[in-house]
Amino acid sequence: IALLESLKRIEPAEDINESLARVLKAQAEEKRKSFQSLANYYQRRYGITPEEFYASRIEGKEHSWEEEESYFDWITAVQMIEEMDEIIGMLEEMLAIRSDVY
Repeated sequence: IALLESLKRIEPAEDINESLARVLKAQAEEKRKSFQSLANYYQRRYGITPEEFYASRIEGKEHSWEEEESYFDWITAVQMIEEMDEIIGMLEEMLAIRSDVY
């Protein structure tokens, strides 16, 4: 019960599901920003897309541990941005439906 009360205080809404959806959306947006910053860093550093980076520096070539690590961090950030976009979209849809109900 303390958890539900905390949620209601942090994100007041007509319905507890709406409160939770708002908190989750804010959390997903923060994570997206973080992953976007990482992806932007690699984009600026290398000046190419992750796919181009892989093709030119990794695939079938001798490469350093740093290059491999950069690629995996970069591609993971890109994938997580897409995942956060899906989650944010789903939550926005849920919140839009809930606002139509009230």
